[in-house]
Amino acid sequence: MSTHLCISLESARCKATCYFNRPGLAEMRAIDAKMYLVLLVSSCKRGPPLLPLPPDSIEEPAVRVRTDDDPIALESWIRMPSGKFHFAAFVNQFARNLGLDLEAFDTLDGQRLVHYQCVVRSDRWSIAQEMFMACFNVQKRAYRRLNGGSIAPSVCADAEPRFVFDDKLAALSQNLTQEEETSAQHHVKVRRTFLEVDEDSDSDDETLQRPSRRAKTTPRNWPSSDSDESDEASEAP
Repeated sequence: MSTHLCISLESARCKATCYFNRPGLAEMRAIDAKMYLVLLVSSCKRGPPLLPLPPDSIEEPAVRVRTDDDPIALESWIRMPSGKFHFAAFVNQFARNLGLDLEAFDTLDGQRLVHYQCVVRSDRWSIAQEMFMACFNVQKRAYRRLNGGSIAPSVCADAEPRFVFDDKLAALSQNLTQEEETSAQHHVKVRRTFLEVDEDSDSDDETLQRPSRRAKTTPRNWPSSDSDESDEASEAP
């Protein structure tokens, strides 16, 4: 390696080290690590949680509960629309019906979360948490009244994220692994005291596709042996 190249690489390394350790970067990493919060809903054995009916809605509620002792006056509740349940969509609709400034997402760091988890910004959750949880506790009473039983959905904050298993990536990884194993091993058959190794089909095809070398032939303008004999016979006395 030349001296000039060594100096250039060392200079690039020093600049990269200074960039990734510049002042304030550690604080930025700490803020980024706590920027989002994972919410989890559980105990939905009798269906998804209920939504509060907006004040200006004319929709007929699915259930009504008394809220005299509750800090939030929410009497009317409706079911989630039919279809697959996604907690992110529920939190967005729940907050929208309450007029809260809260937005939930179903992905984290480019990976999709399971359907019963979502992420929210930590700063917005800290503002809306008290109101959200108070209303969700009223939802528990409405849920038990509508569906019966003693179990109702509950929300847990700051949960460990769980991501959806990507079938396509798993299938691709399995195919690549199988191809590597197939190309690396030979098929061996034991016949008494002999071993027979099956050659790969690819190598057979290559062998068949190789053009066979033609044997060298004499030039066409050379006289043949018959012509030489006839010439010698004509020249003889």
